[in-house]
Amino acid sequence: WIYFKQARYGPALEYLKRSEAISPLSAVTLYHLGECLRSNGDEMAAQRYLEKALKFAGDSRMKELIRYRIKSGLQLKKK
Repeated sequence: WIYFKQARYGPALEYLKRSEAISPLSAVTLYHLGECLRSNGDEMAAQRYLEKALKFAGDSRMKELIRYRIKSGLQLKKK
């Protein structure tokens, strides 16, 4: 995630994909993948990952955050 914070999306995606392979049902990993893909310009894939993260998010705060990010991405498409 530190690579994402440094705007180094290529390495961030590589490590997040590895994390997904280890824990494919991790809402946090799926959320981070979605955010990284969005920042890298792949809005469609980002939305898919965020929607998948929402399915596995048990914490209501996490669900609220993911819903907000999904909604904000949809608003970006309308502009």
